[in-house]
Amino acid sequence: MVNNNGGETHVTCPSFVFPTKATTPPTALTAQTSTAFSPLLSTSLLSNGNGNGFYTIGLCRGDINPDACGSCLSNSSISIAQACPTQKVAVLWRDVCMLRYSNRSIRGFMEAGPIFYTTSSGNVSSSDVGGFNWQLMTLLERLRGEAAAGGDLVKFAVGNVSKNNVISQTIHGLAQCTPDLTELDCNNCLVSIAGDIPQCCYGKLGGRLGTPSCSLRFKVYKFFNDTTADTTITGGKKSTMSARTVILIVVPSVFGMVLAISTWIYAMLR
Repeated sequence: MVNNNGGETHVTCPSFVFPTKATTPPTALTAQTSTAFSPLLSTSLLSNGNGNGFYTIGLCRGDINPDACGSCLSNSSISIAQACPTQKVAVLWRDVCMLRYSNRSIRGFMEAGPIFYTTSSGNVSSSDVGGFNWQLMTLLERLRGEAAAGGDLVKFAVGNVSKNNVISQTIHGLAQCTPDLTELDCNNCLVSIAGDIPQCCYGKLGGRLGTPSCSLRFKVYKFFNDTTADTTITGGKKSTMSARTVILIVVPSVFGMVLAISTWIYAMLR
């Protein structure tokens, strides 16, 4: 488990590397950012289509707009190239997006690790901690089901539990999976990282946990954006975000077509 407190970027890359003469994924990814990620897609699948093939998935948080999504993915492609210049596998998390690549196919495969977490510096009062954690886990369980059932375009849910006679503060939560996962795999991924909350985040006023395939987040203030699709449900509020998810397969021989296709997709999203 990687614990990175106090920063917006969290990156992990295993020690096994490409041969020095090979074209590494980060190098190619950075070069292709202008065509593959400039259309600001929520999810992109990228393959270089040769003997040193690699696969990339970029996922943005479900409540952000295409411009913010594209900016996050573009900046992440630069950061991951700097942090993992020769690695075959790497994952980078930022506040509103995640970018990963591998030398094997990763679409449709649930990855329960590596896992990172961050926590807020504040603590729940000792008189509230039992009720807080009970209400938190209840909220995240509900959001887990909503996110997992989200379909092939977006698996994302947010909501809250208002302060009541058990807790003195409203808890806001978020659950998300990459949309290429099945409902079962998304559910299992979120169950897995929720199991780490007692270890990393017990008694904390906020926390965030993520793997290459899913993430959970909670705070005592609202950290996600409103949408017109907000609906109220018993025990809290759940937001169903509009889908801005596109899966794109890119091969170098057709890069000339990518920008035109991407521009059309971007126009649809706007």
